[in-house]
Amino acid sequence: MIEVKITGLKLVNDKIKAVPSFVLDVEGHSFLDESGKDIVCAAVSALTQTTVKSISLIAGIKQEIEQNPGKLYTDINLTDVPENNLEKLQTIIEMFLIGLNEIKMKYPDRIKILAD
Repeated sequence: MIEVKITGLKLVNDKIKAVPSFVLDVEGHSFLDESGKDIVCAAVSALTQTTVKSISLIAGIKQEIEQNPGKLYTDINLTDVPENNLEKLQTIIEMFLIGLNEIKMKYPDRIKILAD
């Protein structure tokens, strides 16, 4: 199963509150099919990589990224991020969650989303 963990993201009045850090951790395999043919893994991987790149390129937020086969982890320090950039981050994360939930609807036993 693929586990997606999002921690440290706090919303106040539907806006991201400046918190010390935000962590996105995606790990595992769906085992729907063999490596290279697994559409769930491919979809989650593409969505996750696009999200991480968008955080850097669109929101302009630096992040520490660790990527290995079956794992992508990013730790983002938000202490000095301007409000405008936080709004962009919020939009990117909302889009990410929409995509993940669409995948989960079709393959509920292949992906788990944990957010606090």
